[in-house]
Amino acid sequence: MLQHHIQDIGNRYRDAFRRFFTAEPISLHGHVSDASSPALLTSLISHLPSRHFIKGSNPFLGEENRANPSVAILEGSYGAGYGPLAHNSVLEFVKLLANGTKPTVIATQNTAEIGRQVRNAKRSGCVALIAEIVRARDGVGISQTAWKHLLRACKKHNLVLVVDEALTSIRCGAPFAHQLPQYQKHGLPDLVLFGKAVRTNGIAVDWRGINMRKLAITDPEERLFIAL
Repeated sequence: MLQHHIQDIGNRYRDAFRRFFTAEPISLHGHVSDASSPALLTSLISHLPSRHFIKGSNPFLGEENRANPSVAILEGSYGAGYGPLAHNSVLEFVKLLANGTKPTVIATQNTAEIGRQVRNAKRSGCVALIAEIVRARDGVGISQTAWKHLLRACKKHNLVLVVDEALTSIRCGAPFAHQLPQYQKHGLPDLVLFGKAVRTNGIAVDWRGINMRKLAITDPEERLFIAL
């Protein structure tokens, strides 16, 4: 009976999350730093079924990604409490807790260079690019131009775009900050990291994302199967 009760709570949470955020939670964690792990992201991206997998290939992952996965982040990102992203933490003592491959840093000031940097990140073995719409370290929002170029580059090079909304969900005038009109009109990310205001931590997939759309997973039952 307890097991059924817990399952019911999970189902109701996913349904409420889906209706409010228009994204599907696919992995829950004790801390949002767990959700940004390159190994976990690689596993989740591998799990997403599509016609590509029937052919034995994954449009977003190569053998080099599976063997030693890493991620790219934007210049000025806050980092994380542990794991690979802790290499870029704003706190010096946290950097001592870092492990794994240092993230590739993407600069966004010169938007004309974003495409080249994303291409190089993909070629170097990055499985995803993790971006903050509003930087946690200083509250500065990404420019619309930089966001547009990131979307285009990630779509072109099949690099999964992940938005870190741990601090910005609900607090920035929209369910997620990337859903604000000035950003959403350019496109949507593939995965979303959430926490803090949502009262739990995890990853959600947006099937309308720039790369997720390529999978053409439109059946609600199939989407639910993946989430479970």
